[in-house]
Amino acid sequence: MSEIWKQFKEYELAVIGADGLENEAEIREINPDLYDAALCLYEYDDLEYLSRLVNEKRIDINKPTVRSHQPLLFLAIVKNRVNTVKFLIDRGANVEHLEEGKDYVFWAIFTNCDISIFLTLLETKKFKVDAETLALAIRKTEVPQINLLIERLNSSELDQLINEGDENLPMTTSIFEALVYHNFYLLAEKLLTYYLPNTWEKLRNDDYLNTLDQLITSSPLKIDFSSASSRKRSLPPYSKEKLLKLKEALEKVLYGKI
Repeated sequence: MSEIWKQFKEYELAVIGADGLENEAEIREINPDLYDAALCLYEYDDLEYLSRLVNEKRIDINKPTVRSHQPLLFLAIVKNRVNTVKFLIDRGANVEHLEEGKDYVFWAIFTNCDISIFLTLLETKKFKVDAETLALAIRKTEVPQINLLIERLNSSELDQLINEGDENLPMTTSIFEALVYHNFYLLAEKLLTYYLPNTWEKLRNDDYLNTLDQLITSSPLKIDFSSASSRKRSLPPYSKEKLLKLKEALEKVLYGKI
């Protein structure tokens, strides 16, 4: 009996009882080593024992685990096991398999994961990110990941996301509005100033300066972003000082001073 399985049994006996442990034992018998490998990273963060299982070639790290039916790399990401993620990728874990559960993986990355996990995945060149990834990062309000994605995505990808949505309201579902909504003023300024050279005419046509003026002069407020649509949104209080700086940055861009 492995030490990690013994430890798990002793702890879980009081939680799930003898019958529950018997069921777990039956599941474990399908592939004891792979079951224990999942325990190593999911319950105990025991990279030393996991390394032994891998080095002795007792497990296939790309094989779905017995209980979760997900590979070890997936579980390591979900549990925010930074060193284990790096170890598994170094030992040949198949990053492409993550694409099948991409939405859940990103949700985990932007909920409780160290940014180094995200960087490790990006460095493999096999883990694809796109504008939708950035939209999720903004919804989860993870500033380091948002900043990283803005730098990694190209202008056309960002332009596409900024201009998606209702044709009468191309900006109301944009990254820009989301950044302002979550008070990420510096990121919004960076987006406007450095990463979106193709959107200035769109911003000018949408008269976004007037929208900023409304934000600055009224707080909280409801803004009608377009007379053609009559859609209204309730927006939270904003820092007027930061919005003024953001307006200054936008004016410089729109009028060719940057």
